[in-house]
Amino acid sequence: MQPALHDIDLQDLTPDAAGAAGGTPQPLAGLEGLKTLPVQLDVLLGTAQVTVGDLMACRPGEVLRLDRTVAQGVDLVINGHVVARGRLVALDDSFAIQLTETPDLRAAG
Repeated sequence: MQPALHDIDLQDLTPDAAGAAGGTPQPLAGLEGLKTLPVQLDVLLGTAQVTVGDLMACRPGEVLRLDRTVAQGVDLVINGHVVARGRLVALDDSFAIQLTETPDLRAAG
């Protein structure tokens, strides 16, 4: 049995429809509006396949080998998609990423 489908009337998304209270999102003005959109950037060093038992048996000082080499660097990931690559470096007393591969977005407009 298929569910019944019904049309839904939605207001146009304009500043007037958003109202003074603000609660309704407004459309971004082209790609320029995306530049200020915050995203979570994750850095993937690599992965390792281990059993729960092996992980529970680990003690401080043990080393887990990852599936990539130092030369392969790290992936910069947004929402599950690799968006750039780099290598891990130390900057003062923090970790940092030196970018080695970035997309050429100038051609995209």
